[in-house]
Amino acid sequence: MKPVSEQAKQSENECLNAQIRTVLYMAQENIAASKFESLLNLQRENGCSSLSAGVTYKHHETVADMEEALLSVTKQELREKIDRSDYVGIVIDETLNCTLDKKLIVFARIVLDGTPETVFLGNYTIDNGTAECVYAKVQEVLREWGIDEDHPRLAGLASDGASVMTGQITGVGVRMKEKQAKLIHVHCIAHRTALATKDATNSVETVADYRLCLQNLFKLYRASGDRTHRLKQLCDALDEVEYKCLKHPISVRWLSLGKAVDAVKQTYPALILELEEEGQRGNTSAVGLLKKAKMFIFVAITYMLADVIPVIDRLNLTFQKDNVNPSTIKPMVESTTHMLTQLLDTPGDNEREFSNSLQGATFNTTTLTHLHNRGQYERVRREFIQGLIDALRRRFPQTEVTILSALATVFDVERYPGADRLAGYGQAEMDVLRRHYTAVINPERAQRNFLPFKTAVTNYGATSFDTVCRCVIRQLYDQFPDFGELAKIALVIPVSSVYAERGFSVQNLIKTKGRNRLNEDRVNRLMMLRWHSKSLRDFDIGSARENFLTTKTRRK
Repeated sequence: MKPVSEQAKQSENECLNAQIRTVLYMAQENIAASKFESLLNLQRENGCSSLSAGVTYKHHETVADMEEALLSVTKQELREKIDRSDYVGIVIDETLNCTLDKKLIVFARIVLDGTPETVFLGNYTIDNGTAECVYAKVQEVLREWGIDEDHPRLAGLASDGASVMTGQITGVGVRMKEKQAKLIHVHCIAHRTALATKDATNSVETVADYRLCLQNLFKLYRASGDRTHRLKQLCDALDEVEYKCLKHPISVRWLSLGKAVDAVKQTYPALILELEEEGQRGNTSAVGLLKKAKMFIFVAITYMLADVIPVIDRLNLTFQKDNVNPSTIKPMVESTTHMLTQLLDTPGDNEREFSNSLQGATFNTTTLTHLHNRGQYERVRREFIQGLIDALRRRFPQTEVTILSALATVFDVERYPGADRLAGYGQAEMDVLRRHYTAVINPERAQRNFLPFKTAVTNYGATSFDTVCRCVIRQLYDQFPDFGELAKIALVIPVSSVYAERGFSVQNLIKTKGRNRLNEDRVNRLMMLRWHSKSLRDFDIGSARENFLTTKTRRK
């Protein structure tokens, strides 16, 4: 009887494993709980033998219980990872969901054996967006995950730079630094780039009016499928005109202005014809937009921005990578300002194309108006590009000696000078780190070992910031413990909040207008499973099954 009993038990476990694995797949693929039974039936039709024995659950609340069992395994693994990391960085940001609830998303950046990792901690509803409310919720989340803000392991904080986060008197960053003085608060570098573009645009009235015109064009065609369809047809009928959907140039969305400009540039001949047809039908909005779009300065700004915005977008895309090397920030910004300075003095390819295609007042069969505004355009052009350069320098101050740049100087071997000048290199930055991290390292020992450390990492062969930090943690820690600690800190300080933006994208894929009744616990659970769960093959389904069986009585 024992072998038979064990075989029956194994079959029941396999049946339950298959159901829990199905729930995990549903969470990963954003499939509603109501589809659980139909997915099980599909698997039976496809010959899934695991579902042929044991109890089959169908109730939607049982799906929630299986999600909880899966979540328990996932959170346990995350807790173990966080506990193993000597230092932790925090990424926080605010947004609204589709039901207009104020949400706060929290990520943690950890380092395990020299490898950094960013983990999702949760997405929480908050009563309001005040610094006091956000700070209280952050404290609660840190306690929940065993990260005591009084503990020296809390090393970094990244936010979007909103005043509630960066306020110098009551901001969340200031409040957290009161408890942990060595914490580094970083204004997200991707947000800085977007805000620099916004600053430059708003500072030049003509460019601000141009962006408003792009917004109105987007709204005109978004409101009518017929108008959009006619615009597509006109693009197809005209030679060398590629249809691109008109975009909304929202200042808080990265890359949106460049996409909006490119869409207008590509569809311009067809857009003019469609606006003329709309005007003939009595659409006064189209008449007004047509007058704007046919002005010389509108087209000239379009082609000027087609050269300028991609330069900024390349910088933005660089700063949206998962692991941004802090040592690349300064040279990337300097390279961008250099390219903009060149455009300030010499028109780019798109601007030259516009000038060469302009025959008198005619541009691509369109007769432009207000050609007397050429002088105004030249002033606007210089003001905007110079304003962009100034905004980048203001958002990324080059002379400011910060902890982040000091860490980059110490650990980026590619920036080291030759052997004859190595002794004095980085001494000022090392002094900054010694003063700031007195509680973590031995300042005198770090000073004595600084030159031997530089010599060792130079000879070790590691070059990039990440690989040097990893090398110091894994191979050189016993020899240079102070620099090993600094390397761990350097890897966990988040320099960007792009993970928060991606987290909000996951939130919006889960809680949609069609699923707006999902409560906070369910959304959090699904976000955690979607973000952190491993492949179906690698997930510890056995532990999830035991968690499921040891809780309350199930509905079948």
